[in-house]
This record gives sequence, structure tokens and C-alpha cells, in this order.
Amino acid sequence: MSDGGPSTGGAIDVGGLGNICYLNNILSYALGMGSCVNINKLEPVSYEGRGTGNKLPAIPINNLADLESMLVNSEVAPALGGEVLSGAAIDADGCSMASITIDGVTYHYDAVTDIASVSGISNGKFNETTNR
Repeated sequence: MSDGGPSTGGAIDVGGLGNICYLNNILSYALGMGSCVNINKLEPVSYEGRGTGNKLPAIPINNLADLESMLVNSEVAPALGGEVLSGAAIDADGCSMASITIDGVTYHYDAVTDIASVSGISNGKFNETTNR
């Protein structure tokens, strides 16, 4: 995020930014803040590193009130698929799942014993005391 006018130096040193973004699967947005943005100065730092490796256009945010919606809408979560209720047992309050598998890791919860378990390598953390 910038107004496109560096306060010192006058140039943006991008070096191998496009290659770094591409090699590390990084999507780099350049957001121009305010109505007097020099978009041309921001273009060199905006890259699509998750696919083509091409430069992206800088995005002017003329009204700062639009920033929140732009940020929220800039990243789209991939569509989820599958059958959530496959193998689920229906209980008194409507439904419960015994387990769910995400990226090859199966998370299991036994409501009778109130014990959660994981099979596979999980990157998540769960505090059974606070249920968070």
C-alpha cells in the first residue's frame, strides 16, 4: 500500500521480486492509496506468483472507505466439495459428525467420551479445555 510517491530515493528497487513471487507461490498486490496515486510507480511490485508469474495491474483505491471491501474481495477461497454427512450419525439435536478428513488428515471426535483425536500429520492446534 502506497501513494506511489516514495518520500526518499524516488525509485522502487524491485530486483527479482517477480521471480521470488513465482518461486514461492506468492500473489503480490500493489494498492494505490488516495486520489493522487501514481499507479505507474506501483506497477513493478504487483505479481501473480501463484500461476502465470505475470505482472498484475496496480489497484487504485481512490476512496479509503473502499479499502475494506477491496481487501475482503481480493482473495477468493477455493470451492469446497464432498459430502459432509457421509457416514455421519444423526443424534437428538439433529446431526453430528464422527470425523472429517481434510488434506489427508482425519479429525475424530467421540461425543460419548468427549475425546478428540487426529490421524495423520496435523498443522492445527486444539485446546480441549477451552474447545478452541
